[in-house]
Amino acid sequence: MLWIYTQDQQKLIKVNEVTVKGKKIVGVVRNSTYEENIDLGKYESNIRASEVLHKIFLEIRECSSAVSVEFAMPEK
Repeated sequence: MLWIYTQDQQKLIKVNEVTVKGKKIVGVVRNSTYEENIDLGKYESNIRASEVLHKIFLEIRECSSAVSVEFAMPEK
């Protein structure tokens, strides 16, 4: 289970998937009847967004034995 605290600090979202789309990082929330893409953060470049995605990956890898992983999107 991956919980993301959005960049604007307005939402804490349990996401199924995280992806880079241009300068944005988007979380996919889904269940058997529903799927929604939610913007988690927007950065100055695609490269920076990819770096943040890599930080999320490292956090997941570091906490692989935990029941859930929490990550706060950086402001910049």
